[in-house]
Amino acid sequence: MLSSNDRLLITWNTRPKEIPTRPRTPSQYPRTDSRHWYDMEYAGWGVQKCGVMESPADGARGKRVAFLQPGLHPYHVAFAEGLARIAERAGVSVHTLLGSMTMESQDEQVKRAMDEHPDLVILVPISSEACTRWVQQLHARGIPVIVSNYIPNEEAYRYILSWCGPDDWGQYRMLARSFAERMHQKGGYAIVRHIPGSSCYEARTWSVVTELAATAPRMHCLAMGDAVREGTFDPGLAERLVSGWIAQYGNELRGIVGPDDDIAMGGINAALAAAGREDVVRVGAGSTQKGMALVKEGKLHAITFQPAQADGALAMKIAVDWFSGLDIQPINYLPKYIVTRENVDDFISKKPEFTAVSIELLTRAVVAGSEQDVERFFEDSYQSLLSAELVTPEFFNGFAIEVLSALIHVLKMNEIDEQALLSDYESLYKNLFNQKTPRRSMEWMMNMAKEALRAIARARQAETPIVRIIRYVQRNYAEPLSLKILSSQFGISAPYLGRQFHLAAGKPFATFLNELRIRKADELLRYTTLKANEIAARIGYSNVNYFYTLFKKYRGYYPSESKSRACPEEETPTPAQGDRVIL
Repeated sequence: MLSSNDRLLITWNTRPKEIPTRPRTPSQYPRTDSRHWYDMEYAGWGVQKCGVMESPADGARGKRVAFLQPGLHPYHVAFAEGLARIAERAGVSVHTLLGSMTMESQDEQVKRAMDEHPDLVILVPISSEACTRWVQQLHARGIPVIVSNYIPNEEAYRYILSWCGPDDWGQYRMLARSFAERMHQKGGYAIVRHIPGSSCYEARTWSVVTELAATAPRMHCLAMGDAVREGTFDPGLAERLVSGWIAQYGNELRGIVGPDDDIAMGGINAALAAAGREDVVRVGAGSTQKGMALVKEGKLHAITFQPAQADGALAMKIAVDWFSGLDIQPINYLPKYIVTRENVDDFISKKPEFTAVSIELLTRAVVAGSEQDVERFFEDSYQSLLSAELVTPEFFNGFAIEVLSALIHVLKMNEIDEQALLSDYESLYKNLFNQKTPRRSMEWMMNMAKEALRAIARARQAETPIVRIIRYVQRNYAEPLSLKILSSQFGISAPYLGRQFHLAAGKPFATFLNELRIRKADELLRYTTLKANEIAARIGYSNVNYFYTLFKKYRGYYPSESKSRACPEEETPTPAQGDRVIL
């Protein structure tokens, strides 16, 4: 049984972001007034979508996702790691297309993604303006897009499935208040700005200026400047910029707001150390290990808790949810925390995530009918959760949704009415997130898994072995299959299996498999932009010429003629005990 000791910090996402009424003309207000920036700060809220693709609702396993990584900044590297871990657990194949933090390289990334035509693209755009062009191009090719981290402009939201990432405006407002406390609500400060063209450029500047103008009017912005070379932060430029400010403003400069907690902050700290100005209050965006160490040493006074791995994991979790047919929110924020010297040990000593046991172990246990292994899966996952101590909502919620998605998928694959068993999806997830503690959530999910296990066991009692094998072939037609492989897997001699398969399906195994694959190929040719050689590989044929020969044999025309034929959609019959399966 699961332990009753919930000794970890976890919060549930129950408070939506409050969206104020839009001013009639935001531009009429001065830039020091938050209303001037309304359309940037609340971009994407209430946007009318433009033909966003519907989910295939067939699960994430086997899907291909292209990740358009903007560059090798440490944040983006860690982002990719978090994304990859969720993808691995969900059985998603990720192809990372690496850019060089330039619009030209991101243009090339988008072009390559369109050529490869993955099942979904996750885009981290370096330009808010150009993002609209990129998502429109992908959308026109029928490729669904999730945009993450940097905020696109308003128009781009019409074409994307979802945006996710840090609430940059919101968390920098929190950071500004913490900054003001350390400066005793008075004095001059300067801002080292983010990369021009990115959403952070305005957010991490004007959220601070407008927040302090409203809450700490005795503070005033002395200067702001950039420390960017070739699309990324340059610590040498940051050092020279801050040295110039020190020379110009002297002791009037009492605080600096940085764009990060690592690269640019290194240059800021070098300039202050050289000038003997360790008294200057410094804040920035985190939270790298280097940034945490600087906070602990007192060389950085506050940072936002913005774990890059959680950022990447959130993007992939949304993709997994969409593939599974779940409702996804158009905008998804990471939680907001401010790390200071007073609480930094909590963040250093406690990992911001837990490593869940592979979901595949759970599905195997359910299919195998082993309640003991189901219990072991949730016990091991819960112990991993406890060892992490600090868990962001996105990580735990993502794990929980993966579990339920896996159970729904297993039930569907076994042709069991999952809604009759687990109730409707909306109630299902509402019940999950109404659990008061992580322990109760784990126990609730474990009970759901046991219910699924028992339903599958009951259904199997009414099936003959040969019917189970036919169902297996219908679900796994794209895998390497033969009578020899099936006989070994199901413990039946190949000759006997061949005779029984022919009797049950009404045709030899090879004919059954080829007809099934070719019908699936015809559907893909008619309803997707995939090329014939790509489809051949996807349905299980490595030899394209052989695929062409079979296609002509079974359909009576060549793959190139498929789109011009409006054939009615055909369905794969479902075998029942004692019935002959006829295709």
